[in-house]
Amino acid sequence: MARTQASEGKIYLCAVKDVFFNRIVGYSIDSRMKARLAVSALEDAITRRQPASGLVVHSDRGSQFRASKFRRVLAAHGLIQSMGAVGTCADNAAMESFFNLVQTNVSTVRNGPPARSCASRWSVGSTPPTTADGAKEPSENSPHSNTR
Repeated sequence: MARTQASEGKIYLCAVKDVFFNRIVGYSIDSRMKARLAVSALEDAITRRQPASGLVVHSDRGSQFRASKFRRVLAAHGLIQSMGAVGTCADNAAMESFFNLVQTNVSTVRNGPPARSCASRWSVGSTPPTTADGAKEPSENSPHSNTR
């Protein structure tokens, strides 16, 4: 999860990354960092990708990811939770790199649009296109894309 401060307050972003495709496949933005933020991001990813039972979902040890609400969604979809050991900062390097990119981009517009405008820029109203194997794949111009 990442936090950034805009002119009207802080906003929190929780994102789910498919490390095989190196894409952000689900996210949620809110003004509070609660379990619901992580649950919404996970549900967004599940809706978009429809993962097979047994998929491993890795996270850090944040309370949002240890919450019963989050674990119930994982169990309901047959997903397996994985967490790194305490103090293994490199364990979450893929997401830290993405959040650094987001924070850098948001900080360059700090005097620009307010937080809710930034959040609306991340909203996607259409279904991502699918790949040849039928997996939903974000477009290159989608805010779910993690390309530079």
